[in-house]
Amino acid sequence: VTKMDLEYRFLFVSPSYCKMFGKTEEELLGKTFLPLVHEDDLEGTANALRGIVRPPYTSFYEQRAMTKDGWRWFAWSGTAVLDDDQNVTAIISVGRDIAERKRAEEELQKSEEMYRILVDNAGESLVVAQGGMLRFTNPKAEEVTGFSQAELTSVPFLELIHPEDRQRVGLNYQRRIRGEPAEDTYDFRIVRKDGTHKWVEIHAVLISWQGAPATLNFLTDITERKLAEEALIETHEKLRQSWESTILVLASVVEMRDPYTAGHQQRVSELAQAIALELGLPEAQVDGIRVAGLLHDLGKIQIPAETLSKPGKLTSVELMLIRMHSQNGYEILKPTVFPWPIAQFVLQHHERWDGSGYPAGLKGEEILLEARILAVADVVEAMSSHRPYRPAFGVHEALWEILQNKGTLYDAAVAEACQRVFEERQFQFRSQVG
Repeated sequence: VTKMDLEYRFLFVSPSYCKMFGKTEEELLGKTFLPLVHEDDLEGTANALRGIVRPPYTSFYEQRAMTKDGWRWFAWSGTAVLDDDQNVTAIISVGRDIAERKRAEEELQKSEEMYRILVDNAGESLVVAQGGMLRFTNPKAEEVTGFSQAELTSVPFLELIHPEDRQRVGLNYQRRIRGEPAEDTYDFRIVRKDGTHKWVEIHAVLISWQGAPATLNFLTDITERKLAEEALIETHEKLRQSWESTILVLASVVEMRDPYTAGHQQRVSELAQAIALELGLPEAQVDGIRVAGLLHDLGKIQIPAETLSKPGKLTSVELMLIRMHSQNGYEILKPTVFPWPIAQFVLQHHERWDGSGYPAGLKGEEILLEARILAVADVVEAMSSHRPYRPAFGVHEALWEILQNKGTLYDAAVAEACQRVFEERQFQFRSQVG
């Protein structure tokens, strides 16, 4: 079992994976698995992985990989990990060694006699389906289903499949028999004789059986794998919920010390997300911007409360303290592990396109795109809201500010996207509506 980020770097590897490949956990974490894949299988692997990040968020693929014992064939089941907004945050893959099956497939083509020897002793269930019935089953199929061969071959095979999975299995079977494209490998549930069900993975090929089209199906019991996947996803979800709660607590700490700007970070996060979506950024990147928006003023917890809420003009010393909040936030967040460089986004959100910002005076594309988006969202929200030292200017004035200074203080593409968000998408700050 492995867990990878969206750049295919390991976030988790099981002990069995480490043992198979002769590597330690420390050698694998943070590294991509692609160097282990046979060059002839790289394209197919990449296509399968790209398919995981789109509905139905799962994919199956086979590949050769370099283990401690040399090249071996593996079958992988990939499943996307989604957050509450259906954004893909990681990929969970569960693999199994299919070298025996590969060798079996080759031998099947050589000799019917050898075929009989192999299938009767195979570790996988082998069944031949034809005319909606099972024409042949091996002993393993009887073991997995709890039915005898006579029972398995006496009823339409769809009756042996969980009702929720029958349509998919039946459609793939009919397409394959007609010679049309069909899923080669996928999961479904079988109903055992005792009424319980097991998850199996099917790999099907079109064959001729007694002169007529049929399908040869390799069925692997993956019930334990499914249970492990569900447990891992549940653990990930609990961690995500804990992580989200921590973010909200940190954001609320700033608001408790500066009640005059309560809701500011939330509103900046809302607008920054809307701008990022308008720019067409990937969902995972948008989610990073959302989190950064909630935490961008975290460094203000180190600034005296009386300075934060001072109604009059700030002294040079007070202004210097205020300007330190970007660096303060960076130092607080730097040790924290996020899927995105949140600390850098926070550090740079007061940098300006022409280099006039702080703390480093970065300019142009030296500033991360996420920080450029936060900069625009921060200014628009601040100008639209009341402050102890001045009334709210309103959204119209805020948009005028960023458009007048696009290409100088602000990234022009980001400023224009912000304008479209308000004027074409009718954006409103949720915490200010009503």
